Amino acid sequence: MSMSAPPKTRRLPGHPYAGVLANKHVRRLYLGFFIASLGAGLSVVAVPWLALEIAGSVNRAFAVAAAGTAAFLPGIPVSLVAGLRRWRIPSKTVLLVDAALRVVCFGVIGGLALTHQLALGPYLLILAVSSLTRSLAAGARRTAIDELIRPEQRLAANSLLGFSIQLGIDVLGPVTGGLLVAGPGAGVTLLAYAGSSGVLYVLALTLPAAARPDREPEAAKLSLLRSVPSIVLWLMAVTFLFNLLYGPIDVGLPIFVQNSLGHGSKLYGQLFAVFGVGSLVGGLAVGALRHERVTQWVTVLSIIGWGGAALLLSVAHSPAVALIAFGFGGLLYGPFIAASVSAIQGATPPSEQGPVMALWATLTLGALPFGTLVGGPMVAGLGTRGTFALCGILTLALGVVTLGKVVTSERSKRVAPSA
Repeated sequence: MSMSAPPKTRRLPGHPYAGVLANKHVRRLYLGFFIASLGAGLSVVAVPWLALEIAGSVNRAFAVAAAGTAAFLPGIPVSLVAGLRRWRIPSKTVLLVDAALRVVCFGVIGGLALTHQLALGPYLLILAVSSLTRSLAAGARRTAIDELIRPEQRLAANSLLGFSIQLGIDVLGPVTGGLLVAGPGAGVTLLAYAGSSGVLYVLALTLPAAARPDREPEAAKLSLLRSVPSIVLWLMAVTFLFNLLYGPIDVGLPIFVQNSLGHGSKLYGQLFAVFGVGSLVGGLAVGALRHERVTQWVTVLSIIGWGGAALLLSVAHSPAVALIAFGFGGLLYGPFIAASVSAIQGATPPSEQGPVMALWATLTLGALPFGTLVGGPMVAGLGTRGTFALCGILTLALGVVTLGKVVTSERSKRVAPSA
């Protein structure tokens, strides 16, 4: 809708997190997402470990790679089709189907593993089935929360969601998973994952019907790519490229630690620890901002800040500098998802929220594997420092171009003629 003046920035009364958590349905969803993410963190350790145990005569590296691919890849084309063809599946339905799939699939895997009746072929097949709705559910999580809050609460809500998921899947889950795999075994660990998904299923059942309209708009035959504002497509493309450029750094980091810094796995783990802590702190901090119209600016800051951190890492000659660079990078990388998702949701018509979030999930989850694929040849050709520097420069360039797009978009709002 055109307007003669930009809308006034809405300032939230009280702390933003307090307003979001006042909704009992939101609290239940956060609890469910955290418990399910904790279970997913268990699977980060258990899935590849179980592949090793049942590989048999198959090459062990191939078995682990195949298990990781089967648990991830099949859901990508499903969410891509859902987004581009504008499937309007209620977020509650997606969450319930995804949770049910994981309860059944990982319950079967865990049971077969405990009875020593699981072979690699059936294992890969069941993993592939379990992942069919993975990307759709990643988008549905954002949509489900968005349907329960006011628009000005998006940044805080997305920050809390990111915090709960990251705390479970990246921090607590893998540590707990390692202990469980070393104790009762991978089968029991995956049964625990199935149980965590069951908790999410029960909590998602209590969700009310979506309050926001989800009817087919008049321009129903218009493709998704033509039915949303250009800034939405731009931000989704930026999300893909931003995550793509992280992939080569992920590939080069262990080689950099070993060859350039002359250290081992301890420093490698410390780098990810400081990155994780920085990311959690940065994500929570940005959610405390009280103005809703800062999301695009925070997105730009995150991109430019991470690009600078990658450049600093490329010239690090001591563990201390590398730790500072990666910790600083996490602090600025952390706010990106919450800010960019909030900006996308804020610019997307309500009727297109579901399809747009499905497409967003496809691009977000699909970018890192492509980046990893590109990272191998880059590290081999440029070395680790050259790879980090190139990724940092390209990320900085992406941030500058995004800044220009945001400035242009804001300016067009101010000068738009009256309807």
